[in-house]
Amino acid sequence: MKSIATVLWQTLIVLALFSAANARKVLFSVIGFGNKVSVQIGSSTYALTKYDSDTPLYQSTINVSDGAISYKYIVDGKAESFTRSLAKDQTTTHNEFYGRKDTIKKIPQLPTVGKWNRQLPKGELFDDSYIPTVHITGSNSEKLFTTDGKPGSAYLERIVFILKDSVISFKKAECYTKNYEWNKFQFRVVFGGSKNIENRTTLKFRDNNEDPSFIRQDLYGDILYALGYPTIQSVKTRVYLNGRGVGYYILQEEAASSSFVRSAFHGNSNGKLSITDFSKVGQSFDCSTGADFYVKDSNGKKNSFSSFKPKGDYDQTRVKKLAEQFEKLNVNNDSEVEKFSKNWFDIDTFYKAIAMQYLTAHWDSYLFFTSNFALYNDPTESSSNNYKFYFICQDWDGTFGVNVSKDYVLYDDYINVSYKQYLKKKWPEGAVDRYAFDKLLSTPKLQKRFEGILKEIVTKVFNPEVLGKRVEALAARHRDSVEWSYNISFKNPIRKGSKKNQNNYWTINDFDTNIRSPSRHGAEYGILQFVNLRCQHLNKEFGWNIKLDSKSDYKNPSNGSNGNISPNGTCGPKNNNYVCGDGECCSQYGYCGTTSEYCGTGCQTGFGKCNGVKTTTTTKKAATTTTTKKVATTTTTTKKVATTTTKKTTTTIKANPTNGKVSTDGKCGSNGNGTVCPNNQCCSKYGYCGTTSDYCGTGCQSAFGKCNGTKSATTTKKTTTTTKKVTTTTKKTTTTTKKANATNGKVSTDGKCGSNGNGTICPNNQCCSKYGYCGTTSEYCGTGCQSAFGKCNGTKSNTTTKKTTTTKKATTTKKTTKKTTTTKKPASTVSTDGKCGSKGGNKVCPSGQCCSKYGYCGTTADYCKAGCQKSFGKCN
Repeated sequence: MKSIATVLWQTLIVLALFSAANARKVLFSVIGFGNKVSVQIGSSTYALTKYDSDTPLYQSTINVSDGAISYKYIVDGKAESFTRSLAKDQTTTHNEFYGRKDTIKKIPQLPTVGKWNRQLPKGELFDDSYIPTVHITGSNSEKLFTTDGKPGSAYLERIVFILKDSVISFKKAECYTKNYEWNKFQFRVVFGGSKNIENRTTLKFRDNNEDPSFIRQDLYGDILYALGYPTIQSVKTRVYLNGRGVGYYILQEEAASSSFVRSAFHGNSNGKLSITDFSKVGQSFDCSTGADFYVKDSNGKKNSFSSFKPKGDYDQTRVKKLAEQFEKLNVNNDSEVEKFSKNWFDIDTFYKAIAMQYLTAHWDSYLFFTSNFALYNDPTESSSNNYKFYFICQDWDGTFGVNVSKDYVLYDDYINVSYKQYLKKKWPEGAVDRYAFDKLLSTPKLQKRFEGILKEIVTKVFNPEVLGKRVEALAARHRDSVEWSYNISFKNPIRKGSKKNQNNYWTINDFDTNIRSPSRHGAEYGILQFVNLRCQHLNKEFGWNIKLDSKSDYKNPSNGSNGNISPNGTCGPKNNNYVCGDGECCSQYGYCGTTSEYCGTGCQTGFGKCNGVKTTTTTKKAATTTTTKKVATTTTTTKKVATTTTKKTTTTIKANPTNGKVSTDGKCGSNGNGTVCPNNQCCSKYGYCGTTSDYCGTGCQSAFGKCNGTKSATTTKKTTTTTKKVTTTTKKTTTTTKKANATNGKVSTDGKCGSNGNGTICPNNQCCSKYGYCGTTSEYCGTGCQSAFGKCNGTKSNTTTKKTTTTKKATTTKKTTKKTTTTKKPASTVSTDGKCGSKGGNKVCPSGQCCSKYGYCGTTADYCKAGCQKSFGKCN
């Protein structure tokens, strides 16, 4: 008979064997930035071990039960606020991220319209269900990423890529920076030699600072991929430096690189390469402004082909041969067209690229700027008698209605313009023609071929129903990381770029808004709004019956505004239905501001914020970004009061109390948070500092500066006792006063003119708007344009005579301007946002500043030397 002890011992053995049979080993793995990381499974806590000193990944293989389990991670004593779950039979958690609830999140994919069978698969690197993490370490890296101004380039001591299940690291990777005027700059890494991630040896980290949604760049690539187009692959990723955040980036291939063309043209779906030796890869070209495929343009000018920048030890010989074949091509001969497409230039690939550029208003592209594309000569389809080229599209943050200028797209209402209206145009930007576009769409048959591709794109992919699902899923997936990034790069950056006013440039509110609606800083359309309106036009033009978005009436915002953010500080029904931006209120008199005079009684709720009213105003940024207040056009002085009221009313607005601070931005009074004008300047009734009668006369705020008849900034609170007398004199004055100030004969150097610019004249045939700013659009040259200080619609020069009457003690004086004519060639407005040149809306830098080759104003050697654009500013 067995003893009780023996029975117990055998029972324990059986239980242990049963437990072992119903247990599994699971690799727990989490990215965390702390000193001590653990995982809590049920009531037990297990310490995790750091992967290595440069990799913020903590792991441990732990025995757990075979059923579904619940767990959470703990970093430095702080547990996650939610509980994770691991399904039965799974043996890895993948590389999770502390605080991110969904490690894997499947995003709706776009339908496959075409198939490009020569490209490597997306693989683990570009798997959009997972968000990779990149950690950069070392002192060189620290210096590069924390240096203000121009950081240059450096070797990164180590860069680690943490993917879904892999960790891949590189030592001494080359790093090159760009767009360093932003706090969070763009950079490119080259691993060197045979080092690679899934056969990619060069990767770019795009800053994506121009797009508040953080979606446009990779969404565009998603569409091209669905079309069967040889396109760069992208994925969003967090980047960290020595343990602290740098920001969110778009990690992608570089189009004009051997790394990309090898993966896109010489790979297969199994991840294998048909060409491994880079010396056997064909020629690729990075194509900049002016790049087109003509021998001579329509003006007879020969093509230098200098805009085709070869990568590697090549020249432009083969591109010249391609241009010669373009010239020889008889587009009316079908067999010649097909032979040309097979042997020289793939037409359908080009059509797909052009269709997307047109659909998205991709202004920084071939169609609108003859710029920013790549070209690849495939050696496997070439011989001694032919050189086969492919057109490769790139750089997509300026799409779906971001930073679009009429200078590039030719039409204000470009979203409702047919592609046919761009054929045979003379273009003001880039090359004078669009030679390839014009020639390859010059016959009804070729247009029908292009329209077939356009229709397939729009009806199957580029429409609100299909794109809406993916866009909204992307927004939900990446919102937390975008908010994290905006809080770093625009509030607490690890370095500061030269671009001014980046604090809160974008916020998470801009991200949320711009998915469907307009935002600030040139984001004129929400993504889905843009798609809906573009498809609405195509329905009208072609009758394609594209299903539109029923969720929003994008065309008619419910508040009655036109959606345009005010370019001049005016708002409401009497001012083109402009909407106030950045939390400002639209007063009962139609001016934007933030004090109670604007936000209280009479505030117009449809055109901005109002006290006690929550508004959801749909707005879009106007092309003109200079914000000014309306300048007065009457000059009135009375005997009894220093501050007078020019409106027939018994209600007099009280001035804001001065805060004692001197204005540094030209604003004053209620418009300048109570600041006082410096240097004996006057504070106009609209809250701007100046010295002319428009500032110092009627409505001048004596509490915030000098006024006619006063010696200092004394406070006058009420004028109601003399309102009747003032109104009489105002009546008398306004019947004789037509224009503000006489020209002083000087040409404006700061974009201001007329009464707002101390009588200066606009240069280069520009118009002086009624608000005193120089420009060339209808807002400057139309209603209220000051012909004394520049060109106006219907006038040939800025010659005029005007009469100003000042009523004071029954004395009248008249002043007449001299006639002034300008004959300079047309140019653009003076920059107010730091951008200039061909990529900055043709704006000229302010006096003494240089326009860099990248289109930004500054005074250092980076702006004033190599590549400096002398047409748009000073150059050394």
